Amino acid sequence: MPASHVQAAAATTASVHGPMSFRPAARRPGRIGRVTISLSVAGYVLAYPWLFSYLGNSAGTLVILSVFFVAWSCGWLPGLLGGLATFPVNLALTLTVSDQSAGEWIARGALLGTCAVMSLGFLVGWLNHLNRRARSELEARERIERGLQESELRFRTLAEASPAMITLFEGSTRTLVNATATRMTGYSREALLTGGIEIAVHPDDRHRVRERWASRDRGETPTSPFAFRILTTEGETRWLEAYSSPIDDTRLVSVAVDVTDRKQAEAAARASDRRFRTIFDESPTGMALLDLDQRFSAVNQALCDMLGYDADTLVTLRMPEVTHPDDVGLDADLVGQVLAGGLASYR
Repeated sequence: MPASHVQAAAATTASVHGPMSFRPAARRPGRIGRVTISLSVAGYVLAYPWLFSYLGNSAGTLVILSVFFVAWSCGWLPGLLGGLATFPVNLALTLTVSDQSAGEWIARGALLGTCAVMSLGFLVGWLNHLNRRARSELEARERIERGLQESELRFRTLAEASPAMITLFEGSTRTLVNATATRMTGYSREALLTGGIEIAVHPDDRHRVRERWASRDRGETPTSPFAFRILTTEGETRWLEAYSSPIDDTRLVSVAVDVTDRKQAEAAARASDRRFRTIFDESPTGMALLDLDQRFSAVNQALCDMLGYDADTLVTLRMPEVTHPDDVGLDADLVGQVLAGGLASYR
């Protein structure tokens, strides 16, 4: 996947879903938790004599169940507080019992029951917290996976619609090519994916492509753009200009555009310049190029021979300086007409 896009995949997911932290945090008892704890303790105090007289150990069971409910509904901290609240309540109620043996039994039961309730409240609440944490992690992972899938789908859609040839490399193996790549080279998508890095590369440029990959393997950063030729399946030579960007240590994306027309225009311009230079330098007629101030910018050898100046001296002079004084005014008038468009040339 392209650096720019693949690197864009992670950024889009972070911006949409935001940073995630899985650090467990104690849940403070909210309004529902406080009300539930208060009602549980109040009900326990009011019903304690009746519960103890008629239910015996079942009273402790009801307390445990109430704290269990608080812990599961509101988190481990409310459960812990609910269990802790039973200890002073049990001790206070012990004082209301006239039977000393019963009071001692209740006191011991209060201590053991409180420890059990606190442990159970903490354990149940913590298990519930772990359950919520696991569910949160699973949902976060699913969001990341969906984000990556959506990002890859967007990239593939854009790549297929791009007029440039887009290729994703993992190591030296192509893992993705778009439709433009098959259209430019004439090779099928399967041939490009299974072929080496030199497939479709012009034989005269293969050594440059190999050296570019070798420099990347050495940890160097090759310069972009990189211009090279390809040889299509129909035998046509075309110029590509490739821009590559790394995604990570093993993957990179390459975007190549067809610059054949520009290369041909540049070659034609160079050929034209060479032809002009040959005619200019070899002509037996004195020739010169002047700027708008009539200063010589280039002269040929024939003109130097006519005027008796060497080329280095002549390019420091202006046309009026080498013109006969009687013709300076006429020459200036003719030059003005040429610059104004009134004349195409003059002799």
